[in-house]
Amino acid sequence: MYNDANDLSAAFDSNGTIDNASKDGFTADVATFSHYVNATFNNSVATGETIYVSFNAQLAPNGGTSASPILRLQDAQVGSNTSNQSSISEGFNSIDLTATGTSDRVGFLEQDDNVDYIISNFKVSRIARNGFVETWYDQSGNGNDATQESASQQPAIVQNGGITTSNGSPSVRFDGSNDELDFTDLTLTDATVFNVINFDISKSSGIVLGGSAAAGSGGAMIPFMLNSSSTSVYVNASVGSQFVNGASTTFGTRLEARTALRTGSQLLYTIVDLDVAEADTIDGIGRTPSDQTTHHPLAHYNEVIIYNSDLSSDRGTIESEIANHYNITLS
Repeated sequence: MYNDANDLSAAFDSNGTIDNASKDGFTADVATFSHYVNATFNNSVATGETIYVSFNAQLAPNGGTSASPILRLQDAQVGSNTSNQSSISEGFNSIDLTATGTSDRVGFLEQDDNVDYIISNFKVSRIARNGFVETWYDQSGNGNDATQESASQQPAIVQNGGITTSNGSPSVRFDGSNDELDFTDLTLTDATVFNVINFDISKSSGIVLGGSAAAGSGGAMIPFMLNSSSTSVYVNASVGSQFVNGASTTFGTRLEARTALRTGSQLLYTIVDLDVAEADTIDGIGRTPSDQTTHHPLAHYNEVIIYNSDLSSDRGTIESEIANHYNITLS
């Protein structure tokens, strides 16, 4: 799943200041507008060839101004751009670069100064090395695994040779198009659900859990995140209370749910007193009702824990244990 014979010939180098440089990444201290960081290929990339890259990025590692580097192929250390340019986001990145001219290296450019950023777990290949989740196994012993037989609907766990991550922890990435994992239909009464999730802000809608039946026939949407004043935040389900990173939160509208959860950062979202009647349907992670398919989540899921019981008195303790594992700060 990692670099093949046509990977990098040496560690990253630079026309500026970098530390901890290796083939896996570096720490950049950008002091000038034209600061490049580059790594040379064993063999040049021909025009029209695609290079597949993945890495993790920390764009404000010291709490200062966030860097905004771009990634591209180049024909020299401080050379011409020879591919599409891709902006880099905080956390996990998976980028395809197609050469528009002969290229001998891959380069990062930060067009600002007095900023730092860190690149780690850098992987590059001339083959798209991807891995997908067919089964997310139930750890409770009840055997209600979340599965997806259709290859085109399986969420990713490896992209371009790199394990998908959220806040540095391995995650399952749903593509926002049609990815979903299905489990045996649940009837929930006073249930408690803990979700460690990271919703991408570039998609305008999404859900965490849902049901396959049409919404008018009982298909659930928990919660329905949308730029909308509708107060039907939980479709065919009811919730007593919810918490984001340990803080009690009220979702009066679908827009409020979207604002609280679609943040582009990893968070712990807890639902208490969740009821889904037997006549309704909840049977999947990221599963949208059959008439609401545009709302599949563009998100990283680290963990989904469902208890069919009221754990109000234990919620704080469980949240602390989950938060410690994922390095999440509780409010």
